[in-house]
Amino acid sequence: MPKANKSVYILGILPLCYYLFDYASTIYTDMLYTSNEFVVQFMPSICCIFYFVFIFYYYYKLEEQEQAERLAESLHMQLTHAAIDLNHMRTMQTQAASYRHDMRHHFTYLQALAGTGNLDKIQDYIQTAQSDLDAITPKRFCSNELINLLLSAYDTKAESEGISLLVQASIPAELPLSDTKLCAILSNALENALHASIETEEKFIQVQLAERNQTLLIQISNPFIGTVAFQNGLPFSTQTGHGFGTKNIAAIADSYHGQFQFFAKDEIFTVRVLLPLVET
Repeated sequence: MPKANKSVYILGILPLCYYLFDYASTIYTDMLYTSNEFVVQFMPSICCIFYFVFIFYYYYKLEEQEQAERLAESLHMQLTHAAIDLNHMRTMQTQAASYRHDMRHHFTYLQALAGTGNLDKIQDYIQTAQSDLDAITPKRFCSNELINLLLSAYDTKAESEGISLLVQASIPAELPLSDTKLCAILSNALENALHASIETEEKFIQVQLAERNQTLLIQISNPFIGTVAFQNGLPFSTQTGHGFGTKNIAAIADSYHGQFQFFAKDEIFTVRVLLPLVET
């Protein structure tokens, strides 16, 4: 049966009780035939108890299953969005490379403007070109293309909110991990850190990425206001639609047989993920 063993055991209680009752009241004794009050009420009572136990247990497992399905759906959506974001960031990188390649055309035009002596137009053109190039050129944080693109995107978001993104990254250019899953872990952690840091006086997000002993370390810390409630080692939120990000991080870490840890100390919240880079 595609059910948990416990539910099968509960299902088997009723016929077992009837079997024992039948033998005890009709074969080994004649209590059923003497209309003993306890014996007459025994089976209806057992049926009621069985019904209540089974219905509560079934409801509990149904809730558990629905929550797992919601988490799986959320994770699937995040991985899909991560793939879209990756394609978008890679398109921007390609555009930046193309823009740099076409710099000679910009120089030709500037040279023409210089020949006319129109300094105002030259300054306007240089500022426009610089803004266009800054908008599509990712910052360089590390040699890994995926992580560099992602950190660059969130650095732009953080800068627009007055938040400093402090990065220490020492990782290889290639990682034997799924791009979308790695993107989902970083995106969830950075998005949560971004939202928490907006409300604080000290606005910063500290990111540490390192490869040690065939293990990838991802650690992201940020200040927060208030308190953080934990349930089963995960940050717990009573707001509808919240809390899936940390659950998705935990689910992805588990899929790689890795480790994850969330903790809050001295008004600093930290998420730490360890992913093995070799099969375990």
